[in-house]
Amino acid sequence: MRKITGIALLTGVSILAVQPALAQGSAASTTAATEDIVVTGSRVVSNGNNMPTPTTVVNIQEIEKVNPGTVADQLNSLPQFAGSQGQFTQPQAGSANNGNPNPNANVLNLRNFGPTRNLILMDGHRVAPNAPNGTVDIDMIPQLLLQRVDVVTGGVSAVYGADAVTGVVNFITDSKFKGLKVNGQYGISNLNDGRQQTLGAAWGANIGERGHIELSYEYRNDEGIDKRSSRDWGRARYLTTALTSAAGTATYRFDSNTTRYDGAFGGLIGAIGGLSSGTLTNPLATAPGSYFSPTGVVLPMSGTLYGTRTYVNGTGSYFDPSLKASLRMHQFFGRFDYELTDNIKFYAKAFGTINKNGGYSIYNATARADNASNAVPVFLNNPLLPVAARNAMLANLPSGTTPAAFLAANPYATFAFSRTLGDPSTPQYRQFTDTTGHNFTIDTGFNGNFGGWKWEVAGVYTKNVMRVLQTNAMNSRKMDAALDVVLDSSGNPVCYVSTAAGQASLTPAMQQYYAGCVPFTHAFGGQISQAEADWFFDPLESTTTTKMYDVEAYIAGSPFSTWAGPVTIAVSGQARRLTYALVASSTPASPTNPLDCSGLRLLFNFNTNTTNCGRTTQAFLQGETLGRPEIGVTVKEAAIEAGVPLLQDFVLAKSLTFNGAARYTNYSTTGGIWSWKTGLDWKVTDELTIRTTRSHDIRAPTMHELYQPSAFSSSSVQDFLIRPSVLLNGTGGNPAPALSVAQGNSSLVPEKADTFTLGAVYRPEWMPGFSIAVDYFNIRVKDAILSFNGTQQATQLACISSGGSSPLCALIVRGNNNCCTDTSFANAATTFYTTSLNVGRQKTNGVDIESNYVTRVLNRPFSIRALFSYQPHNITIDLSGATVDYGGAGGSFATWTPRWRGTIVARMGVTDNFDITVQERYRGPINWAPKDSTTTYIFDPSMPPNIAARWYTNLNLGYKIKQGEIYFNVQNLFNRSPAPFNNLANNQAGLASPVSGDDPIGRYFTFGFRLKI
Repeated sequence: MRKITGIALLTGVSILAVQPALAQGSAASTTAATEDIVVTGSRVVSNGNNMPTPTTVVNIQEIEKVNPGTVADQLNSLPQFAGSQGQFTQPQAGSANNGNPNPNANVLNLRNFGPTRNLILMDGHRVAPNAPNGTVDIDMIPQLLLQRVDVVTGGVSAVYGADAVTGVVNFITDSKFKGLKVNGQYGISNLNDGRQQTLGAAWGANIGERGHIELSYEYRNDEGIDKRSSRDWGRARYLTTALTSAAGTATYRFDSNTTRYDGAFGGLIGAIGGLSSGTLTNPLATAPGSYFSPTGVVLPMSGTLYGTRTYVNGTGSYFDPSLKASLRMHQFFGRFDYELTDNIKFYAKAFGTINKNGGYSIYNATARADNASNAVPVFLNNPLLPVAARNAMLANLPSGTTPAAFLAANPYATFAFSRTLGDPSTPQYRQFTDTTGHNFTIDTGFNGNFGGWKWEVAGVYTKNVMRVLQTNAMNSRKMDAALDVVLDSSGNPVCYVSTAAGQASLTPAMQQYYAGCVPFTHAFGGQISQAEADWFFDPLESTTTTKMYDVEAYIAGSPFSTWAGPVTIAVSGQARRLTYALVASSTPASPTNPLDCSGLRLLFNFNTNTTNCGRTTQAFLQGETLGRPEIGVTVKEAAIEAGVPLLQDFVLAKSLTFNGAARYTNYSTTGGIWSWKTGLDWKVTDELTIRTTRSHDIRAPTMHELYQPSAFSSSSVQDFLIRPSVLLNGTGGNPAPALSVAQGNSSLVPEKADTFTLGAVYRPEWMPGFSIAVDYFNIRVKDAILSFNGTQQATQLACISSGGSSPLCALIVRGNNNCCTDTSFANAATTFYTTSLNVGRQKTNGVDIESNYVTRVLNRPFSIRALFSYQPHNITIDLSGATVDYGGAGGSFATWTPRWRGTIVARMGVTDNFDITVQERYRGPINWAPKDSTTTYIFDPSMPPNIAARWYTNLNLGYKIKQGEIYFNVQNLFNRSPAPFNNLANNQAGLASPVSGDDPIGRYFTFGFRLKI
């Protein structure tokens, strides 16, 4: 095996696309010990000289110098990663049933092409997903003894198995560590928040002449940042407001200091309804409307209204969720190996993580968005309603009619009411997502060699348990009951459902459900009491358990040679089982029918005593894990790979090597499927190497996509069949609430991807220490697994226009079972389904560039490394053929894909003990909207032409001491704010997030030490 000396990220000695660029004897290259490097990407190549697959090698010890955070923070600073999930991701309700029990887990995403399309390995072994959606929280990877990370940016499913569509991230541990090292650091922002403390220790020693043992423990406490309003960009409350939304056209403007037109912290007063006959205008609801102040005084709304729900410089409500979720983590790692003979080694390692994330999500409102007004009806005869407010609402009564007479004739008269809870006066009632998890992995096996053949047999067992508790989740039915207040015989306010008349209208189950109802006595501007909060806020809790049982083996060697060199072959096999169990609850003794509102008198524009009112708790799951303790998928695989030298020392071919692999995978759910890969590595001269690959890769459906337990809620949405006469202007009917069911699809098959790469590496002899690699990539996925929702306009219209032939029609169940022609109310949708289908296509392409230069400046070691990615297209094509290109765009996508992303790192040893490292991160400009074949986006002329590009500078000062190093690090040295931006799909003031890749915190200081004894 060839010796590769000083593999380092920042000293400029790096493996470029598995093609080594070796330092020319520079002192800067002596910081790492000489070692044998087996680069990820192939089982038949013992070093990076003859592999066509592009790879970037990240030395952990060196990247820590510019980013002392988590490994996720460090990797996400590389341009190959975009759209990764992490502590800045906004927690949302129902995350467990979305397949992601920890919305703030650090999940890597190569090229923003989907986090389940890059495979995570540790020491070459598959890391088990710790969420049903197939993602891996890399916080579970022990970090203190990591040596390097290999990032393969090409399809290698044939080599390592399913899911390696965009590449592989392989975490390599230091299996030969000896001695004791202790690391510690403390971080704080320039605004005196976001504190982090980290302390860890690792120890390794030989046991006799044949044994070796390693142990490590690391503790990290990241306090997070609870409010976005702690930053200027958060207080600005940016919003892109939809001014019009006709079919195929969307017009937007961009503003700051926005509030909600349809909500207020004290309560917004809306239209009067529920009259026995006729209509009545509410003067307090006439534009600009009125609201209750926190003290219960009626005041006029103010501000400039844009669209249907956005005030600028107004008095409406807004949201203020967490800027960064907290993270507390304990990490354990232990490894033991022993040479049983000169050629056989036994090893066993065990590692685990206990972590806890927490973050505030959106505030609550008295109503979910169940109807157009986003409000709940409240009886005008509510005895707690201030008399002055009631009289003002009834100021337009016919002459001679008193309020008392009007209410006697209209006992069910209501006014629309919308209050945002968790307001600044009651911040303790914000929604909070608390995620606690623990995982444990045992990886053991034997490896060795005989006659030049390497082999390994390994077994891996992993168990992940994740508990999610979301506090202060609104129970809409309990809120309705609390707002329907009457006076008892003693003149005390009570819930109507607690009276004899109310009890008589309830079934025994519902009587139990509403037992202990607490009237909302502080509804109209007053501060919420704890008793009230305890009544209408319910905790949502779920516990997800995922396991992986894995056995794998391989053997690799050279059976013969050709005139050009030895032919290498690897044969491997693997069998694994993945299991998934989910226990979830919405509310104690929750009714099983989410549409059952019997006994409630406050309903959505329906007669009283209906049992189909559309008010419900948060979505809840059917049963416990589909009635079984575990659901699982079994996978069996066999693969062969070969490296065949074709030419050696030929004209214009210093060497030419073919690499090929094929893998057969059998799933217990879908049967067998093939993946394959071919590649050429052409070393034209000692200076120039050209490489190319072509691969056919697969991505298996996740456990969540296959087996998501049914989650039920109500859905009051537009029905685009019932009122066809108004379809042209993009509106539809809303005849009645329907059942909404989100569930898995056990008929899904693996996605199929075709990847092509072509690149070159140039290491000029005339410029020692310099190298540059340029690689083009093109990835196309068919049978892409996309989620479809029957309530969406596009889904309904696709079904109608197909005449019933579209698979999307199965997502809508109608009263008369007529999908497309019966427009009567009897044929209204009764059930909408949300599920995944193999009906999409996705594709992306671009270029990766990596250059390194190691030299001496003023006779001191200096190195610079630059990595850039250009990704002009990231395209999704749905069943109808509608195409959306998110390349270089924002829009409604969850994350954003800048066309250009880059990282530059320069390091100089100022003295023998003192060095300076500077990192520059670049995120290119982004368009406001994607290229959408079905929608024309129109933007207000006052808007900037795009979301401006950003550069961020990190600085590290390191000083060597006798047994280690002390350092001072500054992230975002110049305190650059994120670019003003808001996702087009977000129409809620205060929920704007920075563009993915921008720094939302500002200048951040870290002090630390690293000791080696």
